[in-house]
Amino acid sequence: MEITVVVEQLADGRFEAAGAEPFGVKVVGDTEDDALAKLRASLEQRLDAGARVVTLRLGEPNRPWRNYAGMFQADDPVVREWHAIMQQQRDNEAF
Repeated sequence: MEITVVVEQLADGRFEAAGAEPFGVKVVGDTEDDALAKLRASLEQRLDAGARVVTLRLGEPNRPWRNYAGMFQADDPVVREWHAIMQQQRDNEAF
């Protein structure tokens, strides 16, 4: 599993590493590697204690363009003309 974390150097020269929820953990180490190691250990401890990471899908994403899918019929004279014009423009383009 991979998660995104933020590592920042503090004014005193140490480093802080933090993960966002659901991994709301923040640790401080003497070096960047130390901070990341402490963060990893803290998260692994939670997982070892029985915490689970799951994905929950809620409903369908909002895709308003779906309302327009299939609105043009291939046998419509206007659509045929539109296709012909597009093809002509593509044929005339220089690459």
